[in-house]
Amino acid sequence: MCTNETYFDSYYGEVENTQHTSFNDKSVEWFFKELDNDPQPPTVYLKNSDISGSNNLCAGETETYSIDPCKVSGTVNWQVSSQLQVIRTTNTSVTVKPVNSPNSSGAYVKAVMPYTSITKSIALKVILPLDIRLRTPNTNTPIYVLCDAQPNYVQVKHDYDEGIDDWQWNVSGAIITYNSNDSNNNSVVRIRPISSNPIIKVKAHNACGWSDWVDLGVGVMPCGNKAFSVYPNPVSDILTIEKVNTIEKAAFSWKPKEMYAYEIYNISKKQIAKGKLENLTAINISGFRTGVYILKIIQGKKEETHQIIID
Repeated sequence: MCTNETYFDSYYGEVENTQHTSFNDKSVEWFFKELDNDPQPPTVYLKNSDISGSNNLCAGETETYSIDPCKVSGTVNWQVSSQLQVIRTTNTSVTVKPVNSPNSSGAYVKAVMPYTSITKSIALKVILPLDIRLRTPNTNTPIYVLCDAQPNYVQVKHDYDEGIDDWQWNVSGAIITYNSNDSNNNSVVRIRPISSNPIIKVKAHNACGWSDWVDLGVGVMPCGNKAFSVYPNPVSDILTIEKVNTIEKAAFSWKPKEMYAYEIYNISKKQIAKGKLENLTAINISGFRTGVYILKIIQGKKEETHQIIID
């Protein structure tokens, strides 16, 4: 009720207004249950769109979501998702702001009333640094290691759709070349390391402004001709390492009688496995967690590095 009318304890109505009062199977059933001293809840037709307020929220912003008082049925209990903090409530409105959360998706406010509830989904335009990473432009594979002394074609992406419209780069120990074919897309670049420990930082921009700088923490490895072939890659159970037939320019040649070793590191450069190699070796990695790893094949003071992906 919008003013001071006397309202019924209960009522039946159609979703759309009708020109004349009429009976149908549903209304007759409702009516006879009422006559039979079986109180029926009033029919309340509300849609999620009846909650007004912004569809997007930025970090630090507050927003009030409300329902038209004429559409409210009884007392409203406002509920919000874990990404939101309630600032204040009335029977017909709730004021919220985003809180720091590892998950920016799935935010909502919900109005719970007797006999019905409605929910409004909210997109939080919060750029979380941990969700930014380098990937291959074509296959979208995460990149944690760059090839030394040669251009690496890479793209920086956010794991979720946060409406990012621009990127900035801050690179030392490497040479960066922007994509000349698309001056409006700074996400795709070529990076050529000129040191063993380049520092590559990025920040992202969306409707809420610029994020903080994020250090992508990439490593560097030699990527010339390889003495060994590593497959399949990505791999989920058995990783095979075998010699390459044409290896004249490889870091070292395969000599069957000499002893070789392998070491596997995670992206934090922590060694998680090691062992000995023969001419053809299968390594069972089924117990490893999903992610990107570095495989080193070692003979004396020489080593060859491969990036492997475990899925």
